[in-house]
Amino acid sequence: MLILGLLLGLADAAPVAEHIAPPPAPDFVLGFAGRGPAPIREYVPRGETVERWTRMVTILQLGWKPGMGPRRYAGIWAQSMQRGCPGAVVGEARDTPLAGHESVTLRVTCPRNPQTGLAELVVGRFVTGGEQMHNIQAAIRGPATPQAEAWAEGLVAAATLCATGDTTALCRAE
Repeated sequence: MLILGLLLGLADAAPVAEHIAPPPAPDFVLGFAGRGPAPIREYVPRGETVERWTRMVTILQLGWKPGMGPRRYAGIWAQSMQRGCPGAVVGEARDTPLAGHESVTLRVTCPRNPQTGLAELVVGRFVTGGEQMHNIQAAIRGPATPQAEAWAEGLVAAATLCATGDTTALCRAE
């Protein structure tokens, strides 16, 4: 997946218990977890790696800064994706509130990732939580079939914003 370095540079919040949780995906495993100012978790199908994957789910906890709502974060992310992939097409940002929180979803289609030579489709959702900004991405590497696109859109749409101290099973299964 293309690097989100610009977004990571904007993040300065300390890790907190509030987080975004993807819907259960028993065929996916944690491929990478990173701490620091913008904790990241990357999930890939069992048997794949974060270097060689066909689908990936990425979760980021981002710092919150005044004036940096989800639409602005999404715009910076889209610009970063376009710089990393010549010819990338950015879809329209859609308001997609989550549990009463401001949220924006958009998709980026990269016709040929220069790092892999393969096409990628990424659906990203940015959510303003009570404590920080959150991002969930569902990515497809290779041809984006209608079924694969529906998977990516459905996964980010079904994300849950877990508040600090939330004891529901999905929120505990981080």
